[in-house]
Amino acid sequence: MKRFRDTEIWRKRWFRQLSPAEKCAWDLITAECDNVGLWSPDFEAADFYIGSAVDWEMLPEKVNGNVQVLDSGKWWLPDFCLFQHPDLDP
Repeated sequence: MKRFRDTEIWRKRWFRQLSPAEKCAWDLITAECDNVGLWSPDFEAADFYIGSAVDWEMLPEKVNGNVQVLDSGKWWLPDFCLFQHPDLDP
């Protein structure tokens, strides 16, 4: 499925402060999540794809409130659905 990409992401301070591996992790999460922004983490595979270990425990705190870790273990990107589908009325 094709997705919109935030072309302003590199100008956002929180994103600029991420390490290169964390930036790749954010990109991977936004590419792999489902249509409502749910991602089922597979940290081992993600580290392999990225080519570097990521501190997955700390990442949600570093991405400016853009990730919520659910009780199920899935990660939810709260703004993802509205970003992808701006025509929706919340």
